[in-house]
Amino acid sequence: LFVYDRLSNTKFLIDSGADVSVLPVSKSNSRSVSKRTLFAANGSSISTYGEQLITLDLGLRRQFRWHFIIANVQSPILGADFLCNFGLLVDIKNKRLIDSQTNLFQPGLTPKSGQPAAIHLVNPSHA
Repeated sequence: LFVYDRLSNTKFLIDSGADVSVLPVSKSNSRSVSKRTLFAANGSSISTYGEQLITLDLGLRRQFRWHFIIANVQSPILGADFLCNFGLLVDIKNKRLIDSQTNLFQPGLTPKSGQPAAIHLVNPSHA
């Protein structure tokens, strides 16, 4: 399920199975490779490039400011860290994102096939 950020005109994949929220690496946010390593659901490692603080407007009458990990991913991802912090609930049956603070919801967009199922953070000291 995807939601649309009105500030950046970007679709974000909602992935409650992802431990962290990530942004794709780009020319504008590219830095040197970080020691932090992410892993996709299939076990492959994902390079990271630091963090970026951004503000999202998901159409829920409030804005969401969050530190995203910059990583080698195809789509921006709203992970469990973001969803939990802001009290956002994923309603898969009705394909929508619900704000538990305001009881407002935003209809989601159907995901494309081939999107990552989950991303997990591995502490560099445990890798």
